[in-house]
Amino acid sequence: MNRCPNHHCRHACEPNQGFCYHCGISIKLCSSCQQNRKITLNRADGFYCRRCGSVLPAPKRSQETIGIFNNNKKAILSSLKLALNERSDSFSLISSQAKLWVLTSNNSLRIISNKAKQLTLDQINTGRLNVDELQTAIKYLEPITSPVIFRDRLILFGLKKFLSFSIHPNENRWLQNREEITLPENWQAVFSSDITCRINCVELPIKLMENRQYALARLSYEVILGKIPITPKILSNETEFLPIGALDSNGHYYWAKDLQTGLGRILSLTRQETNLLLKPINYSPFYFFVRPVMINERLYAVTEDFRLVELILQQGEVTRQRKINQVSRGAHCLVVTKDKIVVAVHQSLLFFDYQTGELLNIGQDIDPTHLFVDPQGNLLAIHRTGKLLMLNSAQPLERWGTEDASIDDSRVYDAFVSGNSLYTLSENGEVCRFDFN
Repeated sequence: MNRCPNHHCRHACEPNQGFCYHCGISIKLCSSCQQNRKITLNRADGFYCRRCGSVLPAPKRSQETIGIFNNNKKAILSSLKLALNERSDSFSLISSQAKLWVLTSNNSLRIISNKAKQLTLDQINTGRLNVDELQTAIKYLEPITSPVIFRDRLILFGLKKFLSFSIHPNENRWLQNREEITLPENWQAVFSSDITCRINCVELPIKLMENRQYALARLSYEVILGKIPITPKILSNETEFLPIGALDSNGHYYWAKDLQTGLGRILSLTRQETNLLLKPINYSPFYFFVRPVMINERLYAVTEDFRLVELILQQGEVTRQRKINQVSRGAHCLVVTKDKIVVAVHQSLLFFDYQTGELLNIGQDIDPTHLFVDPQGNLLAIHRTGKLLMLNSAQPLERWGTEDASIDDSRVYDAFVSGNSLYTLSENGEVCRFDFN
């Protein structure tokens, strides 16, 4: 089933590309079929696999591409840009593959159709629910987190309430079945926190107003639909650290902030059938402005005294640790390639050997807002001016790239790789997609 799921097309598709380049629709692989060594391509606006019936999760945000950055050929297969002409420096860009969802700084929801050869702004008027009613409901909610795609619904969290509605493409369900649910009196959603979506629930960082502690709340699909009430049983234990977001794809480790010291901490999350157990790992604090990178059970981070370290974690415990090297103040970004660890410090990139920790190279005159890596270890940096710059990590002076992630030179606020495409959102409301060869 590796042909286009569009019955009017049926051309063979490259599963890694994410699009059918004949009819233009977005496509999505079924991960359950992949585990059984089968390839099943589904329409990206669907929610269940057409072969096995499994739930299709929303696309994952990544730092690694599938394609190779090669300076001997054009690395970018195609680039698409769409200007929203609205400030968009408050919330991340969210993808459901067939659609891109942007909550602008004035609390307007923008829906972008994501096709192989075009990005177009959707007109979200429908017969039963027009655009004014939906936008009014969102403005009254005053969202404080990015939109969340959970199965066939989009969720927006306000301080004390959340709003959800159907995004099923059927015209009788599209943007319908709206539910607005009030959080318990003692709960308050955390501004700009990352929400982890699992198959049957979402996990939301919560501030407990009575004692100024924090916890994670597990909201099931039935709770979001309003079929069952929210109860304290779905809350984890309390912690003094503010959970920011999950570090690994399974959500077993969370990046958190100690609000008293301003330093970063790693929290371990143990899931049980009836409760969640959240506890800090036993290790010294980290420098908060460099978000750690986790690869399987290995965690790479910068400590409070600016040491670059590698930790091996098992069941919430540090079983082995390694000091890699010392970095200076001004570090703000970290990425791990197959044989190097790269840290952005001020306007330079420091390349450390993965095995020995030796400083191999320094890439000067690069001030990245985001860093990405290909399977061979080459880097893609988004410069603070919006320029896309590709680097040979073995020879950082070897650079190439002619694309801009922002045509008006405004700073790129959010960027991520999904499948084999790079998505960017600039502060001035420009959405771009770059497809790799």
